[in-house]
Amino acid sequence: MWQFFLRRLLLMIPIFFVLSVIIFSLIHIVPGNPLDNLMGPGMTKAYEQEMVKKYNLDKPLPVQYLKWLNNMLHGDLGSSIIEKRPVTELLLHHLPYSLSLGLTAIALSFVQGVSMGIISAAAKNTIFDHLAMMIALFGVTIPAFWLGLIFILIFAVWLNWLPVSGSGTLSSLILPAVTVALGGAGLIARVTRVAMLEVASKDFIVMLHAKGLGKKAILLKHVLRNALIPVITILGLRIGWVLGGAVTVEIVFSRPGLGQLLISALFRRDYPVIQGAMLLLAMGIILGTFLADMLYAFADPRVRDQTH
Repeated sequence: MWQFFLRRLLLMIPIFFVLSVIIFSLIHIVPGNPLDNLMGPGMTKAYEQEMVKKYNLDKPLPVQYLKWLNNMLHGDLGSSIIEKRPVTELLLHHLPYSLSLGLTAIALSFVQGVSMGIISAAAKNTIFDHLAMMIALFGVTIPAFWLGLIFILIFAVWLNWLPVSGSGTLSSLILPAVTVALGGAGLIARVTRVAMLEVASKDFIVMLHAKGLGKKAILLKHVLRNALIPVITILGLRIGWVLGGAVTVEIVFSRPGLGQLLISALFRRDYPVIQGAMLLLAMGIILGTFLADMLYAFADPRVRDQTH
């Protein structure tokens, strides 16, 4: 197990460096200049040149990247060109809002998805099966921002049960969390159903039925346990996206998370903030995949044994 863990951990290092190059390159390819937002009436050419040198914008891109990478490896993500604040401080300020939304959404999507998958598999080809899969398809196909607007219209405007936006109370977390969770729940439900039906057709399950073991015990203790292995992979892959705050959902519900920070920085071409936010989101995806690998190997020993 330790060898498998170390291999996966070491694999993250080159992936991290490749992502850093991609993030840095993409940002600087996009037209625009952060100084456009700083240069107002009365600003002199000398001041512009001073800002260009201060933020190393006069250096070749490879030099800028190496300087940024060196600072980043020493824990310095730079300062916001527009807000004049350390990028680390901005990220730490917005991260809790995205974490609370992301972790709640992950929990909801797992519970909703697995529950619908169990119901659908247990009642195969019945009205309950078709209804559960319709709900799952609805969650997967409907855009999150549109779903969020519909939820606001129904539960905040018409029924007045929940706040339209904000982040100060627990009730303000319900609508955005459900909006983000529904897409993941639909995917998990469909995977759970397929996996459970596949496991249910295995010989050892047939043998358990022949021995007279109860249908409920077989379904929950044996079929579901083996069917959850692919679900672990899906959850791990979604962690990065969900913990990123689901950018569009944060904007719809006016949550001050990483999504809002990133969009604001993109509009203003604030390179250090964009690089820091995108790097953090990329690390979320890498760590989510790493966690999925670890859980997958723990649940199925055959996975880690193949690496010996």
